[in-house]
Amino acid sequence: IYNQSGLVNQTAVNLGGVANSLVGVVVTLVDGVYNWFYSFFDIAGNLFTTDNRTITIDTVVPNIQFVPPSEIGGATIAVRNILVNITASDDNLANITIELYNSTGLVNKTSAVLTKLFLNFTNLGDGIYYFNATATDLANNKNITETRNATIDATAPQLTINSPVNNSWLNTKLISVNLTVSDAVSGLNYTNISIYNSSGGIVNSTTSTGSGNYIVI
Repeated sequence: IYNQSGLVNQTAVNLGGVANSLVGVVVTLVDGVYNWFYSFFDIAGNLFTTDNRTITIDTVVPNIQFVPPSEIGGATIAVRNILVNITASDDNLANITIELYNSTGLVNKTSAVLTKLFLNFTNLGDGIYYFNATATDLANNKNITETRNATIDATAPQLTINSPVNNSWLNTKLISVNLTVSDAVSGLNYTNISIYNSSGGIVNSTTSTGSGNYIVI
C-alpha cells in the first residue's frame, strides 16, 4: 500500500502450498489517497500481480452552515415564501440537501452537487415550517445544520367594530368604541384606533393589545 509519500504497508502471508485460500489483511490508515496491489507467488515461482487500485480514506464530516438571506429561526413573515441559503465545504463533497417540512410532513426536498445552494420556497400556505440542510461527502460522511422554523402569516387579522354604528349621532363628547379583533395564525400584535374629523385631521389615536371597549375622546 502506497500514498504520495511512499510505501505505507507491505504484508507477506505464507499460505503453505494450499490450492485455494481467502487472504485478508487489516491495515489502519489515516485520511488520504492510497494505491495498493496484491502479488501472488506459487511454489514453482510463478508470479501474478493485480493492477494498481486506488482507495480514499475520508473520516472527516463536511462543514455546513446557514448564510444570509436564510430565514432566522423563529421568524414570523408576512409573505408566502421562505428563503434558505446554505454553504458547505469538504475536499470530497458529494452534495447538499435541503428539506422543508410543515406539521403534516415533508413539503420539499432538493439536492444539488454544489458547495452553495440557495432555494426560495414559494406559494406556501399560512403555518409553521421547519427546514434544515445536510452535507454529504463521497465517503458518506454527513453533517446536518440545526433545524430552524419560520411562521408564515400572510392573512390579515379579522376586525369587527361593534359600536358605534356607522353615521351614529351621539349626545356626548366621549366616544366609546367597542372592537372584536382576532388573528388565527401568529396571534394579534396590537390594535390601533384612530378617529379623524371632517377636515381629515386626526383627533385621537389609541393603541391596544386586544378586543374590548375603549374611550377614545
